[in-house]
Amino acid sequence: MTFQLEKMPIDKDLCPLQMTCQKREEQLLHLREEVAHFQKSIREANLKIASLNSREELIAIFSHEIKTPLTALSMMSELIDREANDSRKNH
Repeated sequence: MTFQLEKMPIDKDLCPLQMTCQKREEQLLHLREEVAHFQKSIREANLKIASLNSREELIAIFSHEIKTPLTALSMMSELIDREANDSRKNH
């Protein structure tokens, strides 16, 4: 005994199952686009963070490099003032 499946009439419109699949594919495509957009935003944020970290490192190094000689100059100036005051007291 053989069975034959009856062919369903094909409408110009999609059947509900095909419409559902098409809708799901559209939603999936939209979600992929959103994920790509968020990934791009995350990459940009990470670059900004890296840039800020580099900037902070540079400022810290620069600050240290400037403070060291300024401290030495300040101490030398204080020493000169003390010596000047001592020589005035002795004369």
